Amino acid sequence: MKTTKLSMIIAVILFTVGCNKENDQLPPQEHIKNIDLSYASSIFIGPNVVDTENRKRMYKVTNENEIDTVTYTNNFDETFIPQWLPTDLHQINNDLLYLGFQGVENYILDNRNGNTTPMQSAPPISGKFFFCEQFIPTSAGLIYLGNDSKLYSIVTGESSIVEVPISTAHDGAITGFAADPKGNILYAANVDNFTEIHLQTASTSKKIDTINKVGHIVLWAGIKENELFYYKSTDDESETNVQLVDTDQQTSRNYGDNRFILSCGLSKIMTFENKVMGIGCNDIYELVNTDESEEILITSLRDFNIINNQTTEKSKDKIVIAGINTTGNPQLLKIDPVDYSSQHIMQFEGLTVYDIASNALGESIFWGTSQQNGKTAIGHLHNDGTYTFIEQNIDGIIDGIGKMN
Repeated sequence: MKTTKLSMIIAVILFTVGCNKENDQLPPQEHIKNIDLSYASSIFIGPNVVDTENRKRMYKVTNENEIDTVTYTNNFDETFIPQWLPTDLHQINNDLLYLGFQGVENYILDNRNGNTTPMQSAPPISGKFFFCEQFIPTSAGLIYLGNDSKLYSIVTGESSIVEVPISTAHDGAITGFAADPKGNILYAANVDNFTEIHLQTASTSKKIDTINKVGHIVLWAGIKENELFYYKSTDDESETNVQLVDTDQQTSRNYGDNRFILSCGLSKIMTFENKVMGIGCNDIYELVNTDESEEILITSLRDFNIINNQTTEKSKDKIVIAGINTTGNPQLLKIDPVDYSSQHIMQFEGLTVYDIASNALGESIFWGTSQQNGKTAIGHLHNDGTYTFIEQNIDGIIDGIGKMN
């Protein structure tokens, strides 16, 4: 009996060791290591424009405005075709982009060298449904809200990019956030039938406010590095107000006597040298400026309807907005945030623009559809207001665009 038991124990040990050795010998999972972006000025995901194969692809636009498919290299340094189709492309900042493949694989793409980093954390929430800044640079990294309603930070080194989860008391319930340059975070979270506003610093977490779930809650950073703001909606317009949170003192107070209803939220938050601005419905909100009155200025875009929150973009020191005027004609405007003077672009092209992405130099890529034939067009908008069409005869829509230097 003892011999039998001993034999069984030895057999189990040998089986376990064998399994571990077998697991140790499993090859690493194939993933994208690099995307060839040589001579590329822009990239986009769209329908086939180079041959007859019906397949979504990622393309690069060369410096000569020619469209070419990108080449992928895997982690075995072999050229290959990824198993999943590219579906999501968002600009993170001037150097980095988020790239998603059918919700299965997600990457951070460095457009300076084409290197990709597989994401271990949740991808960012889609900008189509988000009313705060998507990626906020801080001393603690680029902070973003994942599609799992948790906060993360993208930390870049000389040769590495990693995502770091930011632990909060409301992981999985966060709906929006703002952050100051030091990495202090003001976030909104759904708690039962209320929305709570919390301030999280490196060492503390403090509840700032509890709000009824009415309308939109919008958060943004100020010009001063210790100031964060949030818009507090209520059932009664006379009680609606804006709160300023001092991240050093961890206190909040009314910011001026601002009473207005954000019926559409704010589709884009843009920070300029002396102003922080947002777009809501068809209004421009000057949220923060150097005026001591603390008055939020609201300027209406007359005879103009913005298409969606992807068609408003900060382009260097200007605001670019695409929309439709009251006669049904598409328009593309470049607005100076200093005096609100506007430059009308592509007035007679009949192109309804649906997405714009810009780099730090004020150069942009855009796509839209023609009112004449329904075809999709893609082009470059230059800093001086001129534009160049790259292709005007595409069947199908574009799924994502990115502008490089």
